[in-house]
Amino acid sequence: MFPQFSSTFTLKRKSSATTYVNGKAVTGATTTSSITANVQPLRGQDMLLLPEARRTSQAVVIYTATQLRVANSVAGFDADILTYAGSDYEILSCEPWQSNVISHYKAIGVKK
Repeated sequence: MFPQFSSTFTLKRKSSATTYVNGKAVTGATTTSSITANVQPLRGQDMLLLPEARRTSQAVVIYTATQLRVANSVAGFDADILTYAGSDYEILSCEPWQSNVISHYKAIGVKK
């Protein structure tokens, strides 16, 4: 990525998904790390790509060299959380944009 256009952000990732033991939720351990990314507001037309229930939430687009995780109940993990401007954003999508020039990931995060 272009370091002059990127900043450092905090990324929270659960090592495992929330499970239920005897009917009680048990959350997985959370690890915190730093990533370099470029974060921008999500454009109005891109808001249509979000699930209907999330379209009224504040959303951002994230460009980074780090692959971000989205929730996956089959694989058993929760979505990554990126802290931006003092708020937490849940990663809803992450697309690889791999090329021979500037390989990166484009992710969409929605304010929790």
